[in-house]
Amino acid sequence: MPRRQAAKVKALQQSLGLIRTAINAKRWAQARYMLSRAQALVNALPADPTVKEREQLSQLRK
Repeated sequence: MPRRQAAKVKALQQSLGLIRTAINAKRWAQARYMLSRAQALVNALPADPTVKEREQLSQLRK
């Protein structure tokens, strides 16, 4: 996991893109793994700068 906050946000955005790709390709195991990784990144970041990413993550979970 990256140490700086900006790097964590960038990693979170990349993982959201990978989740979308995995879901569209029906690679469920990869999607579940990336969801757990994205959740770990969200938990490591403060809530204020990641509101948009948190909403995207909840939409992808559904």
